[in-house]
Amino acid sequence: MRIRAGWLSLFCLGCMLLSTVWSIQEAKWTPALDSLVPVTLAALMMGLVLSHLHYPRWVAYLLGLWAGGEFITFQMAAIVAPGPTFELRERLLLVGWRLQQWGLAVITGASNSDHLIFVLQLSVFLWLIAFVAAWLVFHSHRPWWAIALTAIPLLINLYYARHLNPNGFLIFFTGNALVLLVRHNIQMQEDAWLRARVSRTADAHWDLLWTGVTITLFLVTAAWVVPGASISEVMSTAWENMSQPWQDFQMHWYRLFSAPEAGAGTLTRFDGTLRLTGPAVLPDTRALEIHAPRPHYWRAVALDHYDGQQWTTTAAVEVLVEEGDSAIRDRVELAYRRREVMVQRIQPRRPYGGLLLAGGQWLKADRASTIKTYVDPASPTIAAAELSDAAIVYGRFLLFRSSEYVVESSYSVAYVEELQEAGTQYPPWMRARFLQLPASLPQRVRDLALEITADAPTPYDKAAAIEQYLRQNYTYDLFVGEPPAGTDAVDYCLFESRRGYCSHFASAMTVLCRAVGVPARLVTGYSSGEYDEEEHLYVVLESHAHAWVEVFFPGYGWVEFEPSPGVAALERQRQPVPTGPSGSSQPGGGGEPPPERELRGVEEVEVPPDTTPGPGRGFSLGWGGCLSLLIGALVAVVAGSAWAWWRWSLRGLTFVDAVHERVRRLGRLLGLKQAPYQTDHEYAAVLSDIVPAGQPEISTITTMVVQSHFGRHKPGPEDHDRVWAAWEQLRIKMLSLVWQRVSAWLSRQEH
Repeated sequence: MRIRAGWLSLFCLGCMLLSTVWSIQEAKWTPALDSLVPVTLAALMMGLVLSHLHYPRWVAYLLGLWAGGEFITFQMAAIVAPGPTFELRERLLLVGWRLQQWGLAVITGASNSDHLIFVLQLSVFLWLIAFVAAWLVFHSHRPWWAIALTAIPLLINLYYARHLNPNGFLIFFTGNALVLLVRHNIQMQEDAWLRARVSRTADAHWDLLWTGVTITLFLVTAAWVVPGASISEVMSTAWENMSQPWQDFQMHWYRLFSAPEAGAGTLTRFDGTLRLTGPAVLPDTRALEIHAPRPHYWRAVALDHYDGQQWTTTAAVEVLVEEGDSAIRDRVELAYRRREVMVQRIQPRRPYGGLLLAGGQWLKADRASTIKTYVDPASPTIAAAELSDAAIVYGRFLLFRSSEYVVESSYSVAYVEELQEAGTQYPPWMRARFLQLPASLPQRVRDLALEITADAPTPYDKAAAIEQYLRQNYTYDLFVGEPPAGTDAVDYCLFESRRGYCSHFASAMTVLCRAVGVPARLVTGYSSGEYDEEEHLYVVLESHAHAWVEVFFPGYGWVEFEPSPGVAALERQRQPVPTGPSGSSQPGGGGEPPPERELRGVEEVEVPPDTTPGPGRGFSLGWGGCLSLLIGALVAVVAGSAWAWWRWSLRGLTFVDAVHERVRRLGRLLGLKQAPYQTDHEYAAVLSDIVPAGQPEISTITTMVVQSHFGRHKPGPEDHDRVWAAWEQLRIKMLSLVWQRVSAWLSRQEH
């Protein structure tokens, strides 16, 4: 196949598109991003093919959309259930169901954390960009527009994936864009020379191309070497003020796409996973501003499943809790004792996808929320403690409503002696989930746990002994190396590197506790932050991102432990002796703030009033049915418009002339257009050479056309029937030939 714009243009445009896709994959917003490469390349090739065929523009666009829909649908079906277990129909139904759940989140204002929906919409977005870019380059010959179009997703991705180094992607993109422009300008110059009949040497094309590539390399190198200009403080402030509406929009975007969380590293993504990787470099930008009566660890996600390299949550049941509903609080009060309630007003300073953080165990909020838990709340055999155990909580952030929220939570204020006497009467659901360890865990890790806790008689003593062992025998290091491939991350931290940061030590303590039969889980969020005396609130930075451990004690619930060396210990008070003065409890991290740090604005924080959840409002068709009807209506409108245009364009023609016009339109798909100087018989002869199998039908239709124009006998009803029968047979043969040509071209490209 000969590409008028040149194969080099195709290569450069492909590299530009792939630089965008690679940057998205490198950002690791969500799993299953590998599907974006075939989607982008398929769209590029589809745009290339259609730009070289003589279709009307609207037909090419419809074919591109249809092909994109088919290709992306099968890609999503492959992602939603990998492997040969499910049939294609089952996969498609599963994709439709997950689309329905996302649609319900859009309508109701709830949060959605489905990775598949984000990948689906990314695929649609990239298909449209790649297809239109190919059309602009190879059909419209407007490379500047194509460059601008393909640069948009790249720049957006690099802006939000701030942990990526953008230089490589930008240099690669810019270099290919400049070469594409050079190739386009050479083509335009050659066309001008041909029109002006200017003679040129055979290698003039390559001389121009080589010169353009050399200049491109020089410009790219200069851009790499020249330092960037600094931004003034005034400009920075102005930009921050102007970008506030956009940040508010981001909050609602991340509500619907909670999976692709912004942030530096997996520690601050809070997407239900935590991979134990290498260095952690976090910026000192504001993450949260919190009005609270005392400092605490601000909990985001509780993780319970460890596979040797990363932690995930198995909480898959979503329960909607209406605004002010106290059901969770009542269950916690029923299941646990010696817990204190705290109310916080939290102002996020970056998008969290609707995630609600809280100091301790979440109880209720000032807006409808979705809690992700482990069990079905409709089951009558589930204990109150299990029902109240929320791993992640998402709030409903509606448009035109502040992203600030008020949340009520509880934390343990039990004395050490009370925790020591809590016993080991763990319910079966607790043992099954929070004593889980991978079968591949090295035996020396279990042996170390037994050695550390040899003199510890109670679960609390065992947890405290493990906590102290890690704090005293290891080094806190943010720049620790990544564990070698195939090794257990906790084993590597305990015996090989002997250093790490909060994620490593929290993982180590959780695994060691489980190895000696103490239920524990890893929790991510933020440390208490710094108290601002002027604003009377806690300022939490991204660099305060933290991971710690929660240990379960029957009758008391989850209690925080801090195993990271170099981080302030969490002090728990001992029970006061009866004859002495009664001591005040110091919950969760050092007790209450000193008097001079008491919050003077906390009285503004009120617990939301109790409300009774109203009956759910269902849809007769469900969102999936509504979405299907919408898509069906759109397809019907497009198809009806195309059919109406086809019929309208044939108005005023006689029956025979209308059939002949249909033949000529299909002929254009085969690359044959009737020239003004060709008679109908001459055109029929050329068309018969292209479609030999249709020669009888072509002859019948052409004879009748000539007779209707120049003969004395005008075609009657029987002639019309004969012409229409010939057209129906010829149409099948011509469309079959079109398909054969497209298939042959595609097979040649593959080889």
